Amino acid sequence: MRPKAFAETGGADLANPPPAGQPRSTLALEEMLARGASHVDGLVDARGRTYFDVFLTDPPEAVTDWPDFVDLPSRYWEASAMIASALSTRPEATGRLRGWLFSRFERDGLAYRPDSPISWHVAELFDQSRLMYALVSWAMHDPADAEVRRRLTGLADGLLLRSTRKEDYAYIDEVGLYYGGTLIRPMLQAGLVLDRPEYRDFATGLARGVMNHSDLIGRDGSFKGHVHGALGSISGALACAIISDDKHLLERARSGFDYARSISTSFGFVPEVAQRNDDMIACETCALMDYLDDALLLARHVDPGYWDVVEKAARNHLWESQTRDASWLAPSGDRDDEFVIRTRLHERLIGGFAGWSAPHCALAYQEDLFGTWTRSEKMKPLYLGKVRALQNCCAGAGIRAVHQVWSNIVTTSSSGEVSINLSLDRATPEIRVTSFLPFEGRVRISVARACVLRWRCPSSCAPELVQVSASTGKGSGARVEGPYLNFGAKRPGDTMELTFPLGERSEGITVGNAGFQQYRFGLEWRGDTVLSVKPDPSNASSGFTRVMQRRMPTSYADAGIGPIYKRSEWLRGLSVSPAVIPTAAPTIDWYQLREA
Repeated sequence: MRPKAFAETGGADLANPPPAGQPRSTLALEEMLARGASHVDGLVDARGRTYFDVFLTDPPEAVTDWPDFVDLPSRYWEASAMIASALSTRPEATGRLRGWLFSRFERDGLAYRPDSPISWHVAELFDQSRLMYALVSWAMHDPADAEVRRRLTGLADGLLLRSTRKEDYAYIDEVGLYYGGTLIRPMLQAGLVLDRPEYRDFATGLARGVMNHSDLIGRDGSFKGHVHGALGSISGALACAIISDDKHLLERARSGFDYARSISTSFGFVPEVAQRNDDMIACETCALMDYLDDALLLARHVDPGYWDVVEKAARNHLWESQTRDASWLAPSGDRDDEFVIRTRLHERLIGGFAGWSAPHCALAYQEDLFGTWTRSEKMKPLYLGKVRALQNCCAGAGIRAVHQVWSNIVTTSSSGEVSINLSLDRATPEIRVTSFLPFEGRVRISVARACVLRWRCPSSCAPELVQVSASTGKGSGARVEGPYLNFGAKRPGDTMELTFPLGERSEGITVGNAGFQQYRFGLEWRGDTVLSVKPDPSNASSGFTRVMQRRMPTSYADAGIGPIYKRSEWLRGLSVSPAVIPTAAPTIDWYQLREA
């Protein structure tokens, strides 16, 4: 299931890098996107149906569920656009996903779940937000697709008709985060893409409802409950504040993100639930996606200090949350049923993302679905009494998160200044960046088009410690601009090698919900990269879960289920060569706000 584009890049197979212990390439996010394409093709059936749940059964089971009517296929379809934007190829399932989703639209422009044994006939607001994200991304990727634009317009108009306006704010049904707040970001972007000011105004009204006319985000930025919903709403409020220059709204939203940082780790472990009142804590990739979206908006438009937040999360927990090895599950089965996939499941899951990771493994604890999850009694055996291993909403979210970061590694201003914001591999029409981090403190920049060039120094390295070797033989002439070194005008063919020390340090961290069990871990860092995460063996091996009202096994005391951060070979003199990646300018950019 290798994307075809890589037949054109010297045969490099980014979806299948060398096994541990063998020479490897530098870290390229294209590798993650290629692997994601394989996952999408593996878990979309002939009808375009997706499979939300993966259970820790023997054999493991991927089971279709009510999110598979609108939510998950929207995420996979958007992921397909983002993969195409970066790799110039798309998953084979792209057309089937589109057909499945477009069959869900009804006369009011909204997408509905059917009346079925696992769902009620409803146009749920969160479903609409995922579909609107997908439609906006496809409208950016292929502006000539008239049907996508028509569907996007119909969806936005349908939501406007359902809305209520009061004073300077708006809501649908009631002011909410998961239901309502998560519409802000895609509604604003729809207004920009379609040049519809009323959509931008509506998005800003929704943002003011959440931030100024509710207590959902406290005055100190704190919030409770599902972090995915809170951070998704905050990203919309940030974008609205940036484009409207609303300083009060900006600071309210920024305080919400900084609260999220306070309950997360610096390497990108973002809890699924804020202020959860039991012993269970895990990182949901959906929440990490929104965390990165918030940080990218702030870094690109407000404060470049947030690039450090992005880099640490991207090269650590985002990278490690992608499934590269599913051998921690029982062997795949030999038979599929109407609602269940068991065959080749290990292969199909490669490229997905963790739903409930611990700092050191893919599954933090064992927990079942709650009893009211599904509508029909006869369908309950498919879902209940089984430990959840993965939730594939996180697969679509993880691919989106990777593209968010990828599209911001290198940015070009309207004046033509090229900024390297993150020291990760990237090839654009202007430059090629090869980062040897964390294997050695070296970044190579090759110029393809004349430009003014600047590079952000890693936060662990002072600018004066950077040594620059230029192909011209002349001094770099770099000047310090905040966290950047500005090298001035560069010509095609110019190459620079930047070398700098990579400090190593140890860190102890503690995660856990306030007032409940806490779990300690030891980390080893090299520069901005975590090389190992070790749990304290005295951590509790079980915890009370409010979902099941009893104690359940956890992974906090040992190597855990699905160990990650298996980077021990990176500590030695590993042979590393530059990744072979395609040159691409992103067709999808969710961060062009002021320029739009």
